[in-house]
Amino acid sequence: MSEENGRRTVLFARLASPQHGIGHTSVEIASTDPAAGEEISAQLRELATQLNCYRGQVLSLGQDAFGYSEGMFTFHERPTMTREQLVLEDGILEAIERQVVGVSRHRDALLRAGQHLKRGVLLFGPPGVGKTHTIRYLSSTLPETTVLMVSGEALGLIGLACSVARALQPSLVVVEDVDLIAEDRGMHPGQHPLLFELLNEMDGLAGDAEVCFLLTTNRADLLEPALASRPGRVDQAIEIELPDLQARRRLLELYARDLTIEASSQRLEAALTRMQGYTASFLKELLRRSALLSAEEAAEEEAIETGDDVQASPLVHRRPPRCGGRGSARLTQPADPQPPGSRPERGRALRREWGCAGRQRNSTSGTGIRLASRRRSGKGRGMTQEQSITVSRTIDAPAKDIFEVLSNPARHAELDAAGHVVSDHKTDRITANGQVFTMNMHGDHMGGDYQTDNHVVGYDENKLLAWKTAPAGTEPPGWQWVWTLTPTSQDATDVSLTYDWSQVTDKELLKKVSFPLIPAQTLEASLGNLAAAVAS
Repeated sequence: MSEENGRRTVLFARLASPQHGIGHTSVEIASTDPAAGEEISAQLRELATQLNCYRGQVLSLGQDAFGYSEGMFTFHERPTMTREQLVLEDGILEAIERQVVGVSRHRDALLRAGQHLKRGVLLFGPPGVGKTHTIRYLSSTLPETTVLMVSGEALGLIGLACSVARALQPSLVVVEDVDLIAEDRGMHPGQHPLLFELLNEMDGLAGDAEVCFLLTTNRADLLEPALASRPGRVDQAIEIELPDLQARRRLLELYARDLTIEASSQRLEAALTRMQGYTASFLKELLRRSALLSAEEAAEEEAIETGDDVQASPLVHRRPPRCGGRGSARLTQPADPQPPGSRPERGRALRREWGCAGRQRNSTSGTGIRLASRRRSGKGRGMTQEQSITVSRTIDAPAKDIFEVLSNPARHAELDAAGHVVSDHKTDRITANGQVFTMNMHGDHMGGDYQTDNHVVGYDENKLLAWKTAPAGTEPPGWQWVWTLTPTSQDATDVSLTYDWSQVTDKELLKKVSFPLIPAQTLEASLGNLAAAVAS
Protein backbone atom coordinates (compact mmCIF):
# COMPACT_ATOMS: atom_id res chain seq x y z
CA MET A 1 0.00 0.00 0.00
CA SER A 2 1.21 3.49 -0.82
CA GLU A 3 -0.10 6.93 -0.02
CA GLU A 4 0.94 9.97 -2.04
CA ASN A 5 -0.65 13.43 -2.37
CA GLY A 6 -3.68 12.21 -0.52
CA ARG A 7 -4.09 9.30 -2.95
CA ARG A 8 -4.11 5.80 -1.57
CA THR A 9 -3.24 2.77 -3.72
CA VAL A 10 -3.15 -0.89 -2.69
CA LEU A 11 -1.74 -3.83 -4.69
CA PHE A 12 -2.87 -7.38 -3.97
CA ALA A 13 -0.71 -10.16 -5.51
CA ARG A 14 -1.67 -13.81 -5.51
CA LEU A 15 0.83 -16.36 -6.78
CA ALA A 16 -0.21 -19.32 -8.86
CA SER A 17 -0.97 -22.50 -6.92
CA PRO A 18 -1.91 -25.29 -9.32
CA GLN A 19 -2.30 -27.71 -6.46
CA HIS A 20 -5.19 -25.63 -5.17
CA GLY A 21 -6.78 -24.87 -8.53
CA ILE A 22 -5.16 -21.44 -8.98
CA GLY A 23 -3.47 -21.62 -12.37
CA HIS A 24 -2.19 -18.06 -12.76
CA THR A 25 -0.53 -15.29 -10.80
CA SER A 26 -2.91 -12.35 -10.41
CA VAL A 27 -2.46 -8.72 -9.35
CA GLU A 28 -5.37 -6.56 -8.20
CA ILE A 29 -5.07 -2.79 -7.84
CA ALA A 30 -7.32 -0.65 -5.71
CA SER A 31 -6.88 3.13 -5.62
CA THR A 32 -8.78 6.19 -4.51
CA ASP A 33 -7.83 7.61 -7.94
CA PRO A 34 -9.02 5.36 -10.82
CA ALA A 35 -6.51 6.96 -13.23
CA ALA A 36 -3.64 6.03 -10.91
CA GLY A 37 -4.75 2.42 -10.87
CA GLU A 38 -4.82 2.26 -14.65
CA GLU A 39 -1.39 3.90 -14.88
CA ILE A 40 0.16 1.44 -12.43
CA SER A 41 -1.46 -1.47 -14.26
CA ALA A 42 0.01 -0.33 -17.60
CA GLN A 43 3.47 0.08 -16.06
CA LEU A 44 3.33 -3.41 -14.55
CA ARG A 45 2.40 -4.93 -17.93
CA GLU A 46 5.23 -3.12 -19.69
CA LEU A 47 7.80 -4.14 -17.06
CA ALA A 48 6.58 -7.73 -17.07
CA THR A 49 7.11 -7.87 -20.82
CA GLN A 50 10.50 -6.14 -20.82
CA LEU A 51 11.94 -8.11 -17.90
CA ASN A 52 10.36 -11.45 -18.75
CA CYS A 53 12.84 -14.25 -18.02
CA TYR A 54 11.79 -16.01 -21.24
CA ARG A 55 12.76 -13.09 -23.48
CA GLY A 56 15.65 -13.85 -25.84
CA GLN A 57 15.79 -17.51 -24.77
CA VAL A 58 15.48 -20.78 -26.66
CA LEU A 59 12.48 -22.60 -25.22
CA SER A 60 10.55 -25.76 -25.81
CA LEU A 61 7.05 -26.50 -24.63
CA GLY A 62 6.03 -29.68 -22.92
CA GLN A 63 3.32 -31.10 -20.71
CA ASP A 64 3.74 -30.80 -16.94
CA ALA A 65 4.73 -34.24 -15.71
CA PHE A 66 2.52 -33.79 -12.58
CA GLY A 67 -0.45 -32.37 -14.45
CA TYR A 68 -0.71 -29.19 -12.41
CA SER A 69 -0.50 -26.74 -15.29
CA GLU A 70 -1.47 -26.43 -18.92
CA GLY A 71 2.12 -26.48 -20.02
CA MET A 72 5.67 -25.60 -19.09
CA PHE A 73 8.80 -24.27 -20.73
CA THR A 74 12.22 -25.85 -20.86
CA PHE A 75 15.27 -23.66 -21.39
CA HIS A 76 17.88 -24.75 -23.97
CA GLU A 77 21.34 -23.44 -24.63
CA ARG A 78 21.37 -21.40 -27.82
CA PRO A 79 23.28 -23.31 -30.53
CA THR A 80 26.56 -21.93 -31.84
CA MET A 81 26.95 -22.67 -35.53
CA THR A 82 28.65 -21.19 -38.56
CA ARG A 83 27.51 -21.27 -42.15
CA GLU A 84 30.22 -23.82 -42.95
CA GLN A 85 28.64 -26.31 -40.54
CA LEU A 86 25.39 -26.41 -42.51
CA VAL A 87 25.65 -28.16 -45.87
CA LEU A 88 22.76 -27.46 -48.26
CA GLU A 89 22.55 -27.15 -52.01
CA ASP A 90 23.48 -23.78 -53.49
CA GLY A 91 20.82 -21.12 -53.03
CA ILE A 92 18.74 -22.96 -50.42
CA LEU A 93 20.25 -21.40 -47.32
CA GLU A 94 20.25 -17.96 -48.92
CA ALA A 95 16.51 -18.24 -49.57
CA ILE A 96 15.84 -19.32 -45.99
CA GLU A 97 18.00 -16.56 -44.52
CA ARG A 98 16.29 -13.93 -46.64
CA GLN A 99 12.88 -14.76 -45.20
CA VAL A 100 13.86 -15.50 -41.60
CA VAL A 101 16.92 -13.37 -40.88
CA GLY A 102 16.66 -10.71 -43.59
CA VAL A 103 13.27 -9.42 -42.42
CA SER A 104 14.65 -8.87 -38.91
CA ARG A 105 17.73 -7.09 -40.20
CA HIS A 106 15.71 -4.74 -42.43
CA ARG A 107 12.80 -4.23 -40.03
CA ASP A 108 12.73 -0.43 -40.11
CA ALA A 109 13.05 -0.19 -43.89
CA LEU A 110 10.22 -2.64 -44.39
CA LEU A 111 7.91 -0.81 -41.99
CA ARG A 112 8.64 2.51 -43.69
CA ALA A 113 7.69 0.87 -46.98
CA GLY A 114 4.41 -0.34 -45.49
CA GLN A 115 5.40 -4.02 -45.51
CA HIS A 116 4.46 -6.47 -42.76
CA LEU A 117 7.05 -8.24 -40.62
CA LYS A 118 5.15 -11.42 -39.77
CA ARG A 119 6.02 -14.29 -42.07
CA GLY A 120 5.82 -18.04 -42.39
CA VAL A 121 8.39 -20.40 -43.91
CA LEU A 122 7.87 -24.10 -44.61
CA LEU A 123 10.88 -26.43 -44.83
CA PHE A 124 10.05 -29.80 -46.35
CA GLY A 125 12.03 -32.82 -47.49
CA PRO A 126 12.94 -36.40 -46.50
CA PRO A 127 14.02 -37.18 -42.93
CA GLY A 128 17.67 -36.52 -42.20
CA VAL A 129 18.41 -33.91 -44.89
CA GLY A 130 19.06 -31.03 -42.45
CA LYS A 131 15.76 -29.35 -41.55
CA THR A 132 16.40 -29.46 -37.80
CA HIS A 133 20.05 -28.55 -38.36
CA THR A 134 18.87 -25.50 -40.32
CA ILE A 135 16.72 -24.44 -37.36
CA ARG A 136 19.76 -24.68 -35.09
CA TYR A 137 21.74 -22.47 -37.45
CA LEU A 138 18.96 -19.86 -37.64
CA SER A 139 18.70 -19.80 -33.84
CA SER A 140 22.41 -19.13 -33.61
CA THR A 141 22.24 -16.21 -36.07
CA LEU A 142 19.40 -14.46 -34.18
CA PRO A 143 20.83 -14.13 -30.64
CA GLU A 144 18.23 -11.56 -29.49
CA THR A 145 15.24 -13.52 -30.80
CA THR A 146 13.01 -15.62 -28.55
CA VAL A 147 12.78 -19.12 -30.04
CA LEU A 148 9.82 -21.33 -29.13
CA MET A 149 10.01 -24.94 -30.31
CA VAL A 150 6.81 -26.96 -30.51
CA SER A 151 6.79 -30.65 -31.44
CA GLY A 152 5.30 -33.98 -30.46
CA GLU A 153 2.68 -33.85 -27.71
CA ALA A 154 3.40 -30.15 -27.20
CA LEU A 155 1.71 -29.41 -30.53
CA GLY A 156 -1.47 -29.20 -28.46
CA LEU A 157 0.02 -26.09 -26.81
CA ILE A 158 0.36 -24.15 -30.06
CA GLY A 159 -1.95 -21.43 -28.76
CA LEU A 160 0.20 -20.87 -25.68
CA ALA A 161 3.35 -20.74 -27.81
CA CYS A 162 1.87 -18.10 -30.11
CA SER A 163 0.68 -16.02 -27.15
CA VAL A 164 4.19 -15.98 -25.70
CA ALA A 165 5.66 -15.22 -29.13
CA ARG A 166 3.46 -12.13 -29.49
CA ALA A 167 4.49 -10.88 -26.07
CA LEU A 168 8.22 -11.54 -26.47
CA GLN A 169 8.84 -10.49 -30.07
CA PRO A 170 11.07 -10.57 -32.00
CA SER A 171 10.32 -14.26 -31.85
CA LEU A 172 10.62 -17.43 -33.89
CA VAL A 173 7.94 -20.12 -33.51
CA VAL A 174 9.26 -23.51 -34.71
CA VAL A 175 6.57 -26.10 -35.38
CA GLU A 176 8.21 -29.42 -36.23
CA ASP A 177 6.28 -32.12 -38.10
CA VAL A 178 3.45 -29.69 -38.70
CA ASP A 179 1.62 -32.33 -40.77
CA LEU A 180 0.63 -33.97 -37.47
CA ILE A 181 -1.84 -31.15 -36.81
CA ALA A 182 -2.30 -29.65 -40.28
CA GLU A 183 -3.31 -32.49 -42.58
CA ASP A 184 -5.47 -31.77 -45.59
CA ARG A 185 -9.09 -31.57 -44.35
CA GLY A 186 -10.25 -33.31 -47.51
CA MET A 187 -8.41 -36.46 -46.47
CA HIS A 188 -9.94 -36.66 -43.00
CA PRO A 189 -13.28 -34.84 -42.77
CA GLY A 190 -14.30 -33.78 -39.29
CA GLN A 191 -13.07 -31.50 -36.54
CA HIS A 192 -9.54 -30.07 -36.75
CA PRO A 193 -9.22 -27.83 -33.69
CA LEU A 194 -5.41 -27.55 -33.67
CA LEU A 195 -5.32 -26.71 -37.38
CA PHE A 196 -7.87 -23.93 -36.93
CA GLU A 197 -6.02 -22.67 -33.87
CA LEU A 198 -2.75 -22.50 -35.83
CA LEU A 199 -4.44 -20.69 -38.74
CA ASN A 200 -6.15 -18.22 -36.39
CA GLU A 201 -2.90 -17.48 -34.55
CA MET A 202 -1.06 -16.83 -37.83
CA ASP A 203 -3.88 -14.64 -39.15
CA GLY A 204 -4.32 -12.77 -35.88
CA LEU A 205 -0.86 -11.22 -35.81
CA ALA A 206 -0.62 -7.50 -36.51
CA GLY A 207 1.34 -6.49 -39.59
CA ASP A 208 4.15 -5.00 -37.49
CA ALA A 209 4.41 -8.07 -35.25
CA GLU A 210 7.93 -9.39 -35.62
CA VAL A 211 7.01 -13.06 -35.38
CA CYS A 212 8.24 -15.73 -37.78
CA PHE A 213 6.63 -19.15 -38.07
CA LEU A 214 9.09 -21.82 -39.18
CA LEU A 215 7.29 -25.04 -40.04
CA THR A 216 8.90 -28.37 -40.96
CA THR A 217 7.50 -31.58 -42.42
CA ASN A 218 8.59 -34.76 -44.15
CA ARG A 219 5.25 -34.98 -45.96
CA ALA A 220 4.37 -31.69 -47.63
CA ASP A 221 1.89 -33.57 -49.81
CA LEU A 222 -0.33 -34.14 -46.76
CA LEU A 223 -0.63 -30.49 -45.69
CA GLU A 224 -3.80 -28.46 -45.68
CA PRO A 225 -3.70 -26.14 -48.75
CA ALA A 226 -5.16 -23.28 -46.68
CA LEU A 227 -1.89 -23.35 -44.75
CA ALA A 228 0.78 -24.46 -47.21
CA SER A 229 -0.46 -22.62 -50.31
CA ARG A 230 -1.53 -19.30 -48.86
CA PRO A 231 0.94 -16.38 -48.64
CA GLY A 232 0.41 -14.55 -45.38
CA ARG A 233 0.51 -17.87 -43.58
CA VAL A 234 3.27 -19.68 -45.45
CA ASP A 235 5.03 -17.04 -47.53
CA GLN A 236 7.63 -19.41 -48.93
CA ALA A 237 7.92 -23.20 -49.03
CA ILE A 238 11.49 -24.42 -49.48
CA GLU A 239 12.41 -27.99 -50.32
CA ILE A 240 15.59 -29.41 -48.81
CA GLU A 241 16.60 -32.27 -51.06
CA LEU A 242 18.91 -35.22 -50.63
CA PRO A 243 22.55 -34.12 -50.88
CA ASP A 244 24.14 -34.28 -54.33
CA LEU A 245 27.72 -35.47 -54.91
CA GLN A 246 29.26 -32.08 -54.16
CA ALA A 247 27.24 -31.80 -50.95
CA ARG A 248 28.28 -35.32 -49.91
CA ARG A 249 31.93 -34.33 -50.38
CA ARG A 250 31.40 -31.33 -48.08
CA LEU A 251 29.56 -33.48 -45.54
CA LEU A 252 32.40 -36.01 -45.48
CA GLU A 253 34.90 -33.21 -44.93
CA LEU A 254 32.74 -31.76 -42.14
CA TYR A 255 31.96 -34.96 -40.25
CA ALA A 256 35.41 -36.53 -40.69
CA ARG A 257 37.38 -33.49 -39.54
CA ASP A 258 38.57 -35.34 -36.41
CA LEU A 259 39.14 -38.69 -38.15
CA THR A 260 41.88 -40.12 -40.32
CA ILE A 261 40.17 -41.98 -43.19
CA GLU A 262 42.29 -44.93 -44.32
CA ALA A 263 41.25 -44.99 -47.94
CA SER A 264 42.59 -43.53 -51.15
CA SER A 265 40.92 -40.49 -52.66
CA GLN A 266 39.72 -42.68 -55.55
CA ARG A 267 37.96 -45.10 -53.19
CA LEU A 268 36.42 -42.26 -51.21
CA GLU A 269 35.12 -40.68 -54.40
CA ALA A 270 33.74 -44.02 -55.57
CA ALA A 271 32.00 -44.55 -52.22
CA LEU A 272 30.50 -41.05 -52.25
CA THR A 273 29.30 -41.56 -55.82
CA ARG A 274 27.49 -44.76 -54.83
CA MET A 275 25.82 -42.95 -51.94
CA GLN A 276 23.35 -41.21 -54.22
CA GLY A 277 20.10 -41.10 -52.26
CA TYR A 278 21.73 -41.08 -48.82
CA THR A 279 20.98 -38.33 -46.28
CA ALA A 280 23.42 -36.24 -44.29
CA SER A 281 22.43 -38.04 -41.08
CA PHE A 282 23.22 -41.41 -42.71
CA LEU A 283 26.70 -40.28 -43.66
CA LYS A 284 27.31 -38.91 -40.17
CA GLU A 285 26.23 -42.19 -38.59
CA LEU A 286 28.34 -44.14 -41.08
CA LEU A 287 31.46 -42.30 -39.97
CA ARG A 288 30.59 -42.69 -36.29
CA ARG A 289 30.23 -46.45 -36.67
CA SER A 290 33.38 -46.66 -38.75
CA ALA A 291 35.21 -44.90 -35.91
CA LEU A 292 33.70 -47.39 -33.47
CA LEU A 293 34.92 -50.32 -35.58
CA SER A 294 38.37 -48.80 -35.67
CA ALA A 295 38.38 -48.40 -31.89
CA GLU A 296 37.36 -52.05 -31.46
CA GLU A 297 40.11 -53.26 -33.79
CA ALA A 298 42.70 -51.10 -32.03
CA ALA A 299 41.60 -52.57 -28.69
CA GLU A 300 41.87 -56.08 -30.14
CA GLU A 301 45.35 -55.40 -31.47
CA GLU A 302 46.44 -54.02 -28.12
CA ALA A 303 44.97 -57.01 -26.30
CA ILE A 304 46.80 -59.44 -28.59
CA GLU A 305 50.09 -57.57 -28.14
CA THR A 306 49.79 -57.55 -24.35
CA GLY A 307 48.55 -61.13 -24.11
CA ASP A 308 45.22 -60.18 -22.53
CA ASP A 309 42.19 -62.38 -23.09
CA VAL A 310 40.49 -60.81 -26.06
CA GLN A 311 37.19 -62.55 -25.34
CA ALA A 312 36.90 -60.71 -22.01
CA SER A 313 35.51 -57.63 -23.72
CA PRO A 314 32.12 -57.75 -25.47
CA LEU A 315 33.32 -55.00 -27.81
CA VAL A 316 36.36 -56.91 -29.04
CA HIS A 317 36.19 -59.75 -31.58
CA ARG A 318 39.15 -61.90 -32.48
CA ARG A 319 40.24 -61.26 -36.06
CA PRO A 320 43.32 -59.84 -37.75
CA PRO A 321 43.32 -56.03 -37.45
CA ARG A 322 42.95 -54.30 -40.80
CA CYS A 323 42.79 -50.74 -39.59
CA GLY A 324 45.43 -48.35 -38.42
CA GLY A 325 45.78 -46.78 -35.01
CA ARG A 326 43.20 -45.07 -32.89
CA GLY A 327 41.33 -42.15 -34.35
CA SER A 328 41.10 -43.73 -37.79
CA ALA A 329 38.09 -45.05 -39.63
CA ARG A 330 37.30 -47.34 -42.55
CA LEU A 331 34.60 -46.01 -44.85
CA THR A 332 31.84 -48.51 -45.62
CA GLN A 333 28.28 -48.10 -46.80
CA PRO A 334 24.86 -48.61 -45.21
CA ALA A 335 23.23 -51.85 -46.22
CA ASP A 336 20.07 -50.46 -47.77
CA PRO A 337 20.51 -47.36 -49.94
CA GLN A 338 17.40 -45.41 -50.80
CA PRO A 339 17.01 -44.99 -54.56
CA PRO A 340 16.88 -41.33 -55.61
CA GLY A 341 13.39 -39.90 -55.63
CA SER A 342 11.80 -42.91 -53.99
CA ARG A 343 9.58 -42.82 -50.95
CA PRO A 344 9.90 -46.22 -49.25
CA GLU A 345 7.02 -47.54 -47.21
CA ARG A 346 7.35 -47.00 -43.48
CA GLY A 347 8.01 -50.69 -42.88
CA ARG A 348 10.75 -50.81 -45.50
CA ALA A 349 12.36 -47.65 -44.15
CA LEU A 350 12.66 -49.31 -40.76
CA ARG A 351 14.77 -52.07 -42.27
CA ARG A 352 17.84 -49.90 -42.67
CA GLU A 353 20.76 -51.66 -41.01
CA TRP A 354 24.43 -50.82 -41.08
CA GLY A 355 27.35 -53.09 -41.85
CA CYS A 356 28.84 -53.19 -38.35
CA ALA A 357 25.85 -55.24 -37.21
CA GLY A 358 27.48 -58.12 -39.06
CA ARG A 359 29.95 -58.59 -36.23
CA GLN A 360 27.35 -60.55 -34.30
CA ARG A 361 27.39 -64.27 -34.99
CA ASN A 362 24.52 -66.53 -35.99
CA SER A 363 21.92 -63.97 -34.99
CA THR A 364 18.85 -62.63 -36.68
CA SER A 365 17.68 -59.03 -36.52
CA GLY A 366 14.04 -58.15 -36.21
CA THR A 367 14.14 -55.84 -39.19
CA GLY A 368 14.32 -58.30 -42.07
CA ILE A 369 18.13 -58.27 -42.39
CA ARG A 370 19.89 -61.36 -41.05
CA LEU A 371 23.34 -60.75 -39.76
CA ALA A 372 26.59 -62.38 -40.75
CA SER A 373 27.62 -65.85 -39.68
CA ARG A 374 31.21 -67.07 -39.92
CA ARG A 375 32.61 -70.58 -40.17
CA ARG A 376 35.83 -70.98 -38.18
CA SER A 377 38.47 -73.63 -37.69
CA GLY A 378 41.40 -74.15 -35.37
CA LYS A 379 41.69 -74.83 -31.66
CA GLY A 380 43.09 -72.98 -28.73
CA ARG A 381 43.51 -69.35 -27.91
CA GLY A 382 45.04 -67.31 -30.74
CA MET A 383 44.51 -70.08 -33.34
CA THR A 384 40.99 -69.26 -34.44
CA GLN A 385 40.77 -68.63 -38.17
CA GLU A 386 37.72 -67.68 -40.20
CA GLN A 387 37.00 -69.69 -43.34
CA SER A 388 33.87 -67.98 -44.65
CA ILE A 389 31.41 -65.18 -44.09
CA THR A 390 27.72 -65.34 -44.96
CA VAL A 391 25.37 -62.37 -44.93
CA SER A 392 21.67 -62.47 -45.77
CA ARG A 393 18.69 -60.20 -46.23
CA THR A 394 15.21 -60.18 -47.68
CA ILE A 395 14.78 -58.23 -50.92
CA ASP A 396 11.30 -57.19 -52.01
CA ALA A 397 11.50 -58.63 -55.52
CA PRO A 398 10.93 -61.98 -57.26
CA ALA A 399 13.93 -64.32 -57.46
CA LYS A 400 13.82 -64.08 -61.26
CA ASP A 401 14.42 -60.31 -61.19
CA ILE A 402 17.29 -60.66 -58.71
CA PHE A 403 18.93 -63.47 -60.67
CA GLU A 404 18.72 -61.40 -63.84
CA VAL A 405 20.93 -58.76 -62.22
CA LEU A 406 23.36 -61.25 -60.67
CA SER A 407 23.85 -63.18 -63.91
CA ASN A 408 24.74 -60.03 -65.85
CA PRO A 409 28.44 -59.18 -65.22
CA ALA A 410 27.86 -55.73 -66.74
CA ARG A 411 25.91 -54.86 -63.58
CA HIS A 412 28.37 -56.21 -61.03
CA ALA A 413 30.03 -52.82 -60.56
CA GLU A 414 26.70 -51.58 -59.18
CA LEU A 415 26.75 -54.30 -56.54
CA ASP A 416 30.36 -54.10 -55.34
CA ALA A 417 30.44 -52.09 -52.09
CA ALA A 418 34.22 -52.57 -51.78
CA GLY A 419 34.84 -50.36 -54.80
CA HIS A 420 37.10 -52.85 -56.60
CA VAL A 421 34.93 -53.72 -59.62
CA VAL A 422 35.20 -51.17 -62.42
CA SER A 423 33.41 -52.86 -65.33
CA ASP A 424 33.02 -56.12 -67.21
CA HIS A 425 35.45 -57.00 -70.00
CA LYS A 426 33.40 -58.00 -73.05
CA THR A 427 31.46 -60.69 -71.22
CA ASP A 428 28.11 -62.31 -71.91
CA ARG A 429 25.34 -63.15 -69.46
CA ILE A 430 26.09 -66.15 -67.22
CA THR A 431 24.02 -69.13 -68.37
CA ALA A 432 25.85 -72.30 -67.25
CA ASN A 433 28.61 -73.87 -65.18
CA GLY A 434 32.09 -73.69 -66.63
CA GLN A 435 31.79 -70.19 -68.07
CA VAL A 436 34.57 -67.72 -67.38
CA PHE A 437 33.85 -64.00 -67.28
CA THR A 438 36.56 -61.34 -67.01
CA MET A 439 36.22 -58.18 -64.95
CA ASN A 440 38.19 -54.93 -64.95
CA MET A 441 39.23 -54.13 -61.39
CA HIS A 442 41.03 -51.48 -59.35
CA GLY A 443 42.56 -51.80 -55.91
CA ASP A 444 45.45 -50.35 -53.95
CA HIS A 445 46.27 -53.85 -52.69
CA MET A 446 47.01 -54.83 -56.33
CA GLY A 447 48.88 -51.68 -57.20
CA GLY A 448 46.03 -50.09 -59.16
CA ASP A 449 44.19 -51.49 -62.22
CA TYR A 450 44.06 -55.24 -62.82
CA GLN A 451 41.77 -57.94 -64.23
CA THR A 452 40.23 -61.10 -62.81
CA ASP A 453 38.94 -64.30 -64.42
CA ASN A 454 35.84 -65.60 -62.68
CA HIS A 455 35.12 -69.33 -63.15
CA VAL A 456 31.44 -70.24 -62.72
CA VAL A 457 31.26 -73.27 -60.40
CA GLY A 458 27.59 -73.18 -59.45
CA TYR A 459 24.56 -72.38 -61.58
CA ASP A 460 20.89 -73.07 -60.87
CA GLU A 461 18.68 -70.55 -62.61
CA ASN A 462 16.87 -68.23 -60.19
CA LYS A 463 18.29 -70.21 -57.25
CA LEU A 464 22.09 -70.22 -57.10
CA LEU A 465 25.12 -68.62 -58.71
CA ALA A 466 28.75 -69.17 -57.65
CA TRP A 467 32.18 -68.42 -59.08
CA LYS A 468 35.82 -68.69 -58.11
CA THR A 469 38.00 -65.66 -58.71
CA ALA A 470 41.61 -65.57 -59.91
CA PRO A 471 44.01 -63.01 -61.37
CA ALA A 472 43.51 -63.02 -65.14
CA GLY A 473 45.35 -65.87 -66.85
CA THR A 474 45.78 -67.97 -63.69
CA GLU A 475 43.90 -70.78 -61.99
CA PRO A 476 41.66 -69.92 -59.01
CA PRO A 477 43.60 -70.03 -55.70
CA GLY A 478 40.51 -71.27 -53.86
CA TRP A 479 38.24 -68.44 -52.72
CA GLN A 480 34.75 -68.23 -54.14
CA TRP A 481 31.55 -66.19 -54.05
CA VAL A 482 28.18 -67.91 -53.66
CA TRP A 483 24.78 -66.27 -54.09
CA THR A 484 21.69 -68.27 -53.06
CA LEU A 485 18.09 -67.16 -53.64
CA THR A 486 15.13 -68.54 -51.67
CA PRO A 487 11.68 -67.12 -52.51
CA THR A 488 9.57 -66.32 -49.43
CA SER A 489 6.57 -65.00 -51.36
CA GLN A 490 5.65 -63.95 -54.86
CA ASP A 491 7.40 -60.61 -54.44
CA ALA A 492 10.06 -61.28 -51.79
CA THR A 493 13.25 -63.35 -51.79
CA ASP A 494 15.81 -64.27 -49.15
CA VAL A 495 19.25 -63.62 -50.63
CA SER A 496 22.47 -64.93 -49.07
CA LEU A 497 26.00 -64.01 -50.09
CA THR A 498 28.85 -66.25 -48.95
CA TYR A 499 32.51 -65.30 -49.21
CA ASP A 500 34.38 -68.61 -48.77
CA TRP A 501 38.15 -69.01 -48.67
CA SER A 502 38.21 -72.45 -46.99
CA GLN A 503 39.73 -74.04 -50.13
CA VAL A 504 42.78 -71.79 -50.13
CA THR A 505 45.65 -74.19 -49.35
CA ASP A 506 48.69 -72.32 -50.66
CA LYS A 507 50.67 -71.65 -47.47
CA GLU A 508 52.72 -68.90 -49.08
CA LEU A 509 49.54 -67.15 -50.18
CA LEU A 510 48.06 -67.49 -46.70
CA LYS A 511 51.17 -65.86 -45.27
CA LYS A 512 50.86 -62.92 -47.66
CA VAL A 513 47.09 -62.41 -47.55
CA SER A 514 45.14 -61.72 -44.39
CA PHE A 515 41.68 -63.19 -44.98
CA PRO A 516 39.02 -61.99 -45.21
CA LEU A 517 39.97 -59.31 -47.68
CA ILE A 518 36.36 -58.10 -47.65
CA PRO A 519 34.69 -57.62 -44.20
CA ALA A 520 31.13 -58.65 -43.39
CA GLN A 521 29.79 -55.10 -43.31
CA THR A 522 30.95 -54.53 -46.89
CA LEU A 523 29.21 -57.71 -48.00
CA GLU A 524 26.02 -56.49 -46.33
CA ALA A 525 26.39 -53.21 -48.16
CA SER A 526 26.66 -55.18 -51.41
CA LEU A 527 23.31 -56.80 -50.61
CA GLY A 528 21.90 -53.33 -50.15
CA ASN A 529 23.33 -52.33 -53.52
CA LEU A 530 21.71 -55.41 -55.05
CA ALA A 531 18.34 -54.38 -53.63
CA ALA A 532 18.76 -50.90 -55.12
CA ALA A 533 19.87 -52.30 -58.48
CA VAL A 534 16.84 -54.57 -58.67
CA ALA A 535 14.50 -51.72 -57.71
CA SER A 536 15.90 -49.51 -60.45
